[in-house]
Amino acid sequence: MSTLHRAARGALCILFVVALGGWGSSEADQRKAFITFLQDINSRAGAHVLVPNANDEKAFGPYLQHYAIILDFNKAMKSPTDDFMAQLIKLGYGPNPVPRTIEQMAAAPADLTAAKDVLDKMEQGIETRLAKATADRAALKQPDDLKAVYDKTFDRLVTAPAVAMENSAKALDTGSSRSIWCQFGVGLFRKKRRPLFSRG
Repeated sequence: MSTLHRAARGALCILFVVALGGWGSSEADQRKAFITFLQDINSRAGAHVLVPNANDEKAFGPYLQHYAIILDFNKAMKSPTDDFMAQLIKLGYGPNPVPRTIEQMAAAPADLTAAKDVLDKMEQGIETRLAKATADRAALKQPDDLKAVYDKTFDRLVTAPAVAMENSAKALDTGSSRSIWCQFGVGLFRKKRRPLFSRG
């Protein structure tokens, strides 16, 4: 083998090693950026579904698809949740700008029935979407350091809200007397709603 050929092979080997080192560093940087983003979510009080900006999307690389599972679940739940809230607003206020009393709500059976129907649909949607998100999560291949942080974020933004909504729906469903529904509606409108999405 000529000296020229040996030099060429040596140069290719060096380039290959450098390329591997660069790829490893890139993956590590992407993972570090994604972990930092998730830790920001986990450190906040309450549940905040942060939307990655353009810089985040570039920094996360393929890990962006991991967060898409969480984001897609919350996006999918926004519409049925908003529908339910709209129905409760109708139940709680009716045609007037002043909140109804419990007696007035109880005297509006059509609004109570409509709210119950929307609740049933929302409960079914929660079960279906949670099952899909959980299956997608199980299929992910993650290093241990990322998995520990990601699991905490997933539980905070997917599992816990879904379970809470399911439990509330079942409580209203099993005790769906007019009194319980009306008390729920009154209590809801005395609280300030938190937006579903927030940005850091």
